Amino acid sequence: MNRKLISLISGASALMMGISAFSFGNFVNDNNPGIYSAVTVSAAETMRNISSAELVKDMGLGWNLGNTFDSLCPWIAEGTGTPEQFETGWGNPVTTKELIKKVKASGFKTVRIPVTWINAMNRTTNEVDAKFMARVKEVVDWCVEEDLYVIINVHHDGGGGETAWIRNAATDYASVEGRFSKLWTQIAGTFRDYSDKLVFESMNEVEFSTVSKNDAYALINKLNQKFVDTVRATGGNNGTRHLLISGYNTDIAQTSDSRFQMPKDSAEHLMLSLHYYSPPQFAVAEANCTWCTPQTKWGSASDQADLDAAMMKIYTNFISKGVPVIIGEYGVLTEAENNKDKASIRQYLSSVSEKALSYGMCPVLWDAGSSGDMKFLDRKSVKWNDSEIEKNYQALAAKLSSGSVEEQKPEIPVYDEKVVSIPADGWINITDKSKLKGVRFGITCSSSWDGQGGGGVNYADDWDNCGEFGFNSVYDTVEVIFTAEQKAKLADKIGLFFWWTMEESAHKDELSFRDGKVTLLYEGTGSAPTQKPAETPTQTPTETPAQTPTAAPTEMPTQTPSAEPTETPAVNGDVDGNGTVNSLDVIELMQALINKVTLTDDQKKNADMNGDGKISVIDLILLKNTVLK
Repeated sequence: MNRKLISLISGASALMMGISAFSFGNFVNDNNPGIYSAVTVSAAETMRNISSAELVKDMGLGWNLGNTFDSLCPWIAEGTGTPEQFETGWGNPVTTKELIKKVKASGFKTVRIPVTWINAMNRTTNEVDAKFMARVKEVVDWCVEEDLYVIINVHHDGGGGETAWIRNAATDYASVEGRFSKLWTQIAGTFRDYSDKLVFESMNEVEFSTVSKNDAYALINKLNQKFVDTVRATGGNNGTRHLLISGYNTDIAQTSDSRFQMPKDSAEHLMLSLHYYSPPQFAVAEANCTWCTPQTKWGSASDQADLDAAMMKIYTNFISKGVPVIIGEYGVLTEAENNKDKASIRQYLSSVSEKALSYGMCPVLWDAGSSGDMKFLDRKSVKWNDSEIEKNYQALAAKLSSGSVEEQKPEIPVYDEKVVSIPADGWINITDKSKLKGVRFGITCSSSWDGQGGGGVNYADDWDNCGEFGFNSVYDTVEVIFTAEQKAKLADKIGLFFWWTMEESAHKDELSFRDGKVTLLYEGTGSAPTQKPAETPTQTPTETPAQTPTAAPTEMPTQTPSAEPTETPAVNGDVDGNGTVNSLDVIELMQALINKVTLTDDQKKNADMNGDGKISVIDLILLKNTVLK
């Protein structure tokens, strides 16, 4: 079992709930990894004036060169290993140009090259071995020659194991930050003149489980900001290079936590990295695992609905707010002893990748090659173990190229909201239940506990048929939207209760609804991008490392201001000047407040909801209330 799968299984307790502008010199001894070929890179006109969202969309299908440069080799004494020893340490052969050509021929436009740098670092000076850096560069250059996008990262340096070090930031932040900054200065310096088809990714699957969640999020935020600042400081094309920010443990739910923050970036060229191995019962559960009942087949209507829900969660929390997303890893076990149905494996890979593409994301298949537990493209024969999977990817690439992949532009509902206090008996009376869509609430914990849990919603005084909700953290805001079946049995009152918590079940008795209130969600007047509820957690972090304030959304869709009319009287709320006050005016004002658009004088008059001669967040709140009536 490789280290990746160990990491995934340790986290599975949550189950409870193109144009290239490069010129090339001659390559010599292509098949000899000991000879490092020279590549001349022209920096001229290599950085296109495109947004990160446009870049991600152009990256298409991605493939991971897994279990290769990322292999941990603690048995090799420091300072004695060769690049080839590290590259082949987990059982894969030396990477060849032939392999990269095959990846492209199989329909992929992006290659992610995970690298564990501690293998070849002097742990006193933090200098990377020149030969190891040259070998990584050689493979990057082969990808460049094939006009592929490339992602390089800092991989198992942030994972578990004796040679990992980033997680030591929980106890010795200064030392880790120094090494982290020194490492990225070397990587960024080596590749500073490469085009925007080269992407840097800050780290991989990093979490801090030995400190409070508040401190853990503060640490990941601080390191991500250091990554951005360090790369930008190296100059050249790195001044505007598109950078991939690692989410908290690259987990969708944990990264959706309001405590995770994207860094500030003057170039506004940031993307978010998330991983998708869901459901874990199918994707990573071995036949003999003890933490769940393994799932051998995938593809039911329920499975597809869960995939839709996960992608919608990413869209709602990030993409709709201007944060492009790359699914840096997804995959499923392929070893025969794990009994995964072959047809299900094919369907899972096709469904996940196409669904991600439809939302404008780049999905990157995790491939362990000739070693590990997720084997797809055999590195020795340079052939796919299952030719049908290759054909599926080629077909999907052709579909994407022809514009036939259906683009998802989901409407995010806007609700009329009514805040109500929870009576002493716990039952909330409902008025106009025909228009009630759901309920939203925050959580308060009387202790310092912060973990996963869930509860129920009683729709009809029937304790045997309650709806369920879950939360990843007591800092979450929970939103429950009723299904048609639940709506049909809705009585004149509903009951809400906490049912379980991930660790000691007694923690459920420490939970209550924030401020003793919930928000009833009624059928609204339209749709607009969802904003996270401005609910302030009652828990206060103690001795939290300094964190950088959230950056303004980096890729908000820009509304073009209407032509400036002459002598037009102010129309309160009509910010975009089209004669109608609706959700688009809310978006326009929000973008103006974060300096994404500039309003004309007439637009400013229309946006001045309280008539104080200026526009502010107060006007945004008043406008939202006006739109929601």
